[in-house]
Amino acid sequence: MRRKPHQTFVALTLIFSSSLSLSQVRGPEALHQRFEAPSGFYDTLNLVAEDTTKARIDLNYRISKDFFVFVRSNVSPFDFVARGEISAELLDERGVSVAREIIRKELRRKEEATGKSGPEVAIHGNISFTLKPGTYRIHFEVEDLESNRKMNFPSPPIVLKKFHDGSPGITAPLALERVDTLDDGTTVVYPFNFGGDIPFGKNFSFFIQASGWPDSSSVLRYTLSKLDERKKKHLVLSDSTEAITGLENARLLTREADTLLAYTLERRPSPPTILTYLLPLRGDTLQAGEYDIELKGTGGRSNRKSFAIRWFDKPRSLMNDNLAAEALEYLMSETDYEDFIKKSPEERKKAFEEFWSRRDPTPNTAYNEAMAEYYRRCDYALENFSGIGIPSGLKTDRGKIYVLYGPPTRTERTLSVGAPPREVWEYENISRRFVFVDETRNGNYKLLYSEKL
Repeated sequence: MRRKPHQTFVALTLIFSSSLSLSQVRGPEALHQRFEAPSGFYDTLNLVAEDTTKARIDLNYRISKDFFVFVRSNVSPFDFVARGEISAELLDERGVSVAREIIRKELRRKEEATGKSGPEVAIHGNISFTLKPGTYRIHFEVEDLESNRKMNFPSPPIVLKKFHDGSPGITAPLALERVDTLDDGTTVVYPFNFGGDIPFGKNFSFFIQASGWPDSSSVLRYTLSKLDERKKKHLVLSDSTEAITGLENARLLTREADTLLAYTLERRPSPPTILTYLLPLRGDTLQAGEYDIELKGTGGRSNRKSFAIRWFDKPRSLMNDNLAAEALEYLMSETDYEDFIKKSPEERKKAFEEFWSRRDPTPNTAYNEAMAEYYRRCDYALENFSGIGIPSGLKTDRGKIYVLYGPPTRTERTLSVGAPPREVWEYENISRRFVFVDETRNGNYKLLYSEKL
């Protein structure tokens, strides 16, 4: 039985919640696959050095391959190659260069790989220097050798400390994505390599080392706070953790790879004693925003770090409050939607949060899979279903069906002489077929009817 278009949309709003099952939404594990990075990130770390008289600084970088210009290879017409140069230089307080390293990169990819997502869209790396403690300024630069385009990363002065003088000291925390133990017993840690920030919806651990403490029973106390818009701290968590005895006197050694940043933890018998702490945190319960963690240990020594939890692939339609609110028209009754739109910005924001909170399939976490998937669909509709006279693809019939049901199982477009263009979308999960017709032949497809499969 055929159903009129206006009846179809009423029915769709009633069954959205059941049609959007957890098997259809993409959770936070897809963040790396969909992450659209800016041109690059880098972070500085003051770590424990091998030389007990020196300080160590590591520069961890992540550079988008899209920064580089790929040209066709002379070897194969199907291969593309790009050449880049990454340089880091440290200047002392007098402005004198005391350390410098230049890394040449040659990147290759197939033509069909262009535009793919995942770890292969960026190169990861580490530059490490060992030098005397003091204050330094860093000049970090990336250059594309094909176009001579340069990307500079200005940095404020950084104070490097050594952790071998016998007095208590704590390194700044390093956020880890995971910790693995290889078959040979080697421990490998994988930092989040986003300039010190952490992807929204992910659990993580902080890697911390301390020196000059009495013994491995020394407790490390920590306080995690969220910063509001005025940078005021709001306590999230306060607790303590003990050192991992199996990692006493461990040092971080870089593992060479372009697709992932990783360190190996290897024990060194040389004094003084270095303690290692791994602090696991339920990052999936933390909202996106700015945070501060403060560490306190033996002898009154402390350290702290500010970082952000960022929703890197947040749907663009969710970033615009007005657009995000308007998109709820498809999920509310006409009366509820009119009342919702009439609210003040503050009231509407609260109502918006309550609306999606009731539909969150995982209410014990900060990431709302249903909301994220819905607004990803809105993004797709905005970009793909606009037409002449209808700049917003969200306001088209195809856009409405797409945001409520997602991508169809099958699509078919028919172009016949003497007949308007027609599109047929079939959804196996709900056993329905939608038929659209472009009567005016200007790209504005209208829903003609829907029927059961």
